[in-house]
Amino acid sequence: MAGAAERFVVIVSSNKVVDGLRVPLPLELLAFDVDAALRAVSAAHLTAAPPSTYGGVLAGYFGLLDDPTALTHRLSATPGVVEHGLFLPTIVEILIGQARGVQRRRIGAGKPGG
Repeated sequence: MAGAAERFVVIVSSNKVVDGLRVPLPLELLAFDVDAALRAVSAAHLTAAPPSTYGGVLAGYFGLLDDPTALTHRLSATPGVVEHGLFLPTIVEILIGQARGVQRRRIGAGKPGG
């Protein structure tokens, strides 16, 4: 759904706010030449769990994501990676519900032209 949205707004309560993104990060890989995709994932400092026999979901673990935007672009450009769990290029705004109102954070430009 996020990919189809012209503007993607995340709404959370204040207890969901964290200092940084942490994994596990879900990845969907193609079964065809999965070894090449796993090598690329490993080069991105993800420690990979084995994928299912037909591709499917792979969870990578490596702690705090220092630069989630760069990782988003790297994974999106990796042959064999169908999808990943980072939606950063589409997120435009985060609304954080607090006891005394709503805090707004703008974090990106959304889709090109959006």
